[in-house]
Amino acid sequence: MLDDFRKSHMNERLFEKDYKETVDQTKLIQIINHCSLHCDEMITYLLDQEQLGDRRRQLKLLRDCSSICGFTASHMAAQSFLTPSLIKLCAYTCEHCGRECGQFEDPMSVRCSKVCLTCARYCQEASV
Repeated sequence: MLDDFRKSHMNERLFEKDYKETVDQTKLIQIINHCSLHCDEMITYLLDQEQLGDRRRQLKLLRDCSSICGFTASHMAAQSFLTPSLIKLCAYTCEHCGRECGQFEDPMSVRCSKVCLTCARYCQEASV
């Protein structure tokens, strides 16, 4: 029944394994979860600051990154057919978040940038 749904409602390419399995899946899930948790810590750090000022974009990207990383890791662990698409989305989001955090010189932002860009790189390597 699910195959009938897939054929009639979705692009069949979405359901193919179009990601490389060269990166150990458990390791990739750990990297993605680490990124999600670090973004959550960064959000808390920013919200504890008296003024956000020019960091509103950073805060929004951190929220997106944390949510998408958590969602991706969860669905990877469940061996979802959406995994290839989610890994690509995760790479895209982490790259943008990492670049934004990299614009700030405080140690938390610098570390967050490194974590996000590392996650993006691993996700890109796992994608086709």
